[in-house]
Amino acid sequence: MDWEDLESDIEEKPGSPHRGVELNRWKPTQMEVAYYAVLEDRKKQIRKRLGIRKISKACGVPRNTLNQRILGRVKGFGHKSGGENVPKLFTMKEEQQLEKLLLAHLDTGFPFTPIDLKVLAHVYAQLLGVENLPRSGKLSRNW
Repeated sequence: MDWEDLESDIEEKPGSPHRGVELNRWKPTQMEVAYYAVLEDRKKQIRKRLGIRKISKACGVPRNTLNQRILGRVKGFGHKSGGENVPKLFTMKEEQQLEKLLLAHLDTGFPFTPIDLKVLAHVYAQLLGVENLPRSGKLSRNW
């Protein structure tokens, strides 16, 4: 293998396997149907079982995500990362105020790094009196 082959091989590899793919396309009702289908399937004789792979494919939910619920590592049927049911950290007005501050810094040539932004949002939430903030002094990437 020469250098040109190695270079072309490196250039062809994507940065992320999920880039451009919409994640969490399944609905909680689909997960619930799949969950109970697996539980019913496990009551059958071994030779007549469908298996978690076929059930997850038929219900349109990720196999590993379904398996996490079957094993009890994740509770409920909704998306673990949130969605409509997760309470918002800031109100719309508070987010707009934070956005103004960030844009002002950007205009002056001092943009925030992602870590700086998480720390700033954590301090802002403390000033607003938000409870249950992480002890690390910064928010997670999904705040």
